[in-house]
Amino acid sequence: MWVLASMDRLGLLEKSLYSIIFPYDRPFEYRTDNVTGFGTFATKENYNNVLPHLEKIKALGNVKLDDFPTTKRFNYDDIDPFTETFEPYYADTYLSVVTETTFNVTQISEKIAKPLRYRHLFIVISGPGYLKALRDLGFKTFGIYFDESYDEGIDINKRYLKIVKEVKRLCNLNPNELIEFKDNFLVNFFEETKYNTSKKPGLLKNLFQNDLTVYARFKMSDMKKERTAIFAKQGCHSGAYFENQDGNMKFRCTIFTAEPDSGNYSDHFQMIEYYPKEEELFDEHFVIFQLDHTNKLLKTCFDGEWKEMKWQGEVCDYTNVPFWVGAGGPWYDDPSFHWMFEGYFYDFSIFNNVLSEDECNLIIDNKETYLDIAEIKDKCVTSLDFTKWNRFKVWDKTGNGNFGFIDEWHFINVQERLNELLAGNKLRTSTISNIKQTII
Repeated sequence: MWVLASMDRLGLLEKSLYSIIFPYDRPFEYRTDNVTGFGTFATKENYNNVLPHLEKIKALGNVKLDDFPTTKRFNYDDIDPFTETFEPYYADTYLSVVTETTFNVTQISEKIAKPLRYRHLFIVISGPGYLKALRDLGFKTFGIYFDESYDEGIDINKRYLKIVKEVKRLCNLNPNELIEFKDNFLVNFFEETKYNTSKKPGLLKNLFQNDLTVYARFKMSDMKKERTAIFAKQGCHSGAYFENQDGNMKFRCTIFTAEPDSGNYSDHFQMIEYYPKEEELFDEHFVIFQLDHTNKLLKTCFDGEWKEMKWQGEVCDYTNVPFWVGAGGPWYDDPSFHWMFEGYFYDFSIFNNVLSEDECNLIIDNKETYLDIAEIKDKCVTSLDFTKWNRFKVWDKTGNGNFGFIDEWHFINVQERLNELLAGNKLRTSTISNIKQTII
C-alpha cells in the first residue's frame, strides 16, 4: 500500500498497471515496525505527506487485473502462473515493480516468479542484497538500464527513496528516450549473449558460420520497394529477399563469401534466383535456406522448387551480427539498406544442421504441426510464435529460449496484421500499437 500511495503522490499510477487484493482493514498509524505501521518506509514528515494517498488506496478496496482467487488468502493451488492469464499485463508494460514480503530482510519468494517467467525487466522492493542473491543463483539483473545501487544500502529510507527516484525517472521517459532505452536493450543483448535463457546457446554468435536450415512462411502485402527482405544477416546482406527491377520481380537467396584471409567479403556474391508469377506475388509463400559448409553448398527451396549452387572461398564472418526477420539492415542510416518487409509472417524456424529433403518435406506437409515430430523438433533451435510476444520479445515455440527480440525503430503495426491473417489465430487484444520488426 505504501508503494502504491507513494506512486500516486508522484502521479505515476496513471502510467501503471497495479493490483491490491487484500485491503488494509485498520486505521493508519505511524509506527516504527513493519507489521502495524509504516515507519520502516519513511520519516514522520514523509509519512504525513503520503497519508492522504494511503487513504485513497485504502478506499479502492480490491483492485484486480487477473484471476487470482479471493476466497482464500494464499490459495496458490488454484493459480497456474504459466498460463496466458498474465501475458497481457507483461506485454503492455516495460517494467515490473516487485514488492517482496519485507523491506528490511532479504527474502526471495514467489513474488519475483512471474517477472522471471515472462522475461520482464524488474525493480525489487526488498531487503538489501536481494539482487545480488538473484545473481548468485544465476539470474541476470538490469544494472545496465537502472540504478541498482539501492540494493546495497542498509538505511531503509534511503534505499526506498532511491527506488522511487528510479521508478519516477523510467515512468517519465519521453518517446525518444524510450527508443534509446530500447536501443540499449537490443545492443546489449548482442554484447551479453551469455545471459540469454537459451537451452541451445550460441545461436547468434555462430549463425551462418555453421551448417543451418532456415524455414520461413509468409505473405506480402506490398512490393513497392526495390528490395524486401524475408530474413537477412546484415552487413553484406546474406539471406532471402524479393528484388523489384523495373517491375520485374525476382526472389533471391544469397550469401557473401571471400577468398581465405582476404577479408574482402564482397569478392563473391553467391545467388540463387526464382521468378514468381505476377498473379501469385501476394499469395502465401515459403522458403527453405540451407548452408552446407562441408560441401560448400547453398541449397534453397522456394514454393516447392529446389535449387543449389557451390560457393567459393569462406562465408562472410557474421559473428554476433544481427539476424533480421522482416528486414535487411534497419540500423543503417541509409534507408536503401533497410529492406523492410510489409506483410505477414506465419512461421519462422532455424535448425542447427542441414535437414534432408525428406525432413524438409515433413515441414512443408505439416506446416502447423511439424514441431510435434520428434526428429524435427530435436533439430530445431528456435521457432518464433508470432501470436505470443511482449514489448521486447517474440516467444520461441521450441522451449529452447531462443526468443526473437523486437526492434521498435520503424513504426509498423504488426498487431493488426497478425489479428487479421495469422492462420486464423487471433492475437490477443493489446494497447500496443508500435511493435516493429524482429531480430534473432
